Amino acid sequence: AQSTNFTINSDIENGINDDANDNKTWETASKNYCFDGMIGITLLLGKVMIVLSGLMDLQKNTLQYVSFSLTLINIALEAGGSSLSYIPTLVDILRGDVCRHLLIASQSDDLGIFSLSLRVIFNLFISIKDHMKIQLEVFLISIHLRLLSINRNTNNPIVSSNQSIHVSLAREELVLESLLEFCREPLLMQDLYTNYDCDVQCTNLFDNIIFTLCYKSLPNRLRLLNNNNSNTSVTNNDRLT
Repeated sequence: AQSTNFTINSDIENGINDDANDNKTWETASKNYCFDGMIGITLLLGKVMIVLSGLMDLQKNTLQYVSFSLTLINIALEAGGSSLSYIPTLVDILRGDVCRHLLIASQSDDLGIFSLSLRVIFNLFISIKDHMKIQLEVFLISIHLRLLSINRNTNNPIVSSNQSIHVSLAREELVLESLLEFCREPLLMQDLYTNYDCDVQCTNLFDNIIFTLCYKSLPNRLRLLNNNNSNTSVTNNDRLT
């Protein structure tokens, strides 16, 4: 009986030692990989952002998955703010995979996806604008200015009916609201002129945005007159040439 008790007690002690060794192993791993430190947080954020950027791919995922990932990325950008720009790994993911999938998602006909994409673009600018020169230029030209420029001839009923498939008034309103949100940022227009219009390798963003907004502020009859005058001047120039 005593030897049996000794065997049982030994087994219990061995089990306790095994548990203690397992705990030490996890503690050692957490210290080595700094799961509770800045490096661990950075690795975790990077991994989560990679997964979310993959869910943004409209070619591989449904609209529900894309909407879910855009919502979570938007929350992360709003919560992190400008402090995200101090994490190089996360910045590379945001300005790389996230921006690439975001550009594709912004072409979706779904207004919910389109609205979320515009919101994420704005929050990217707010969070890591010092790393977004090329990306911001691409977004403003390919999304905002392109959609607003397509509708210049929408006063013509025939043209309007043909283009309604591609561009709706709701999308145009969302783009204008997004531009308004950008313009509310202090010194944005000055920065656009300095960083883009004054750079011979970049597009004249300031000039294009001001021209487009001025054109959209005109009444419909003046827009039509302006289009006719523009067409006439182009035709005369072609004849002179």
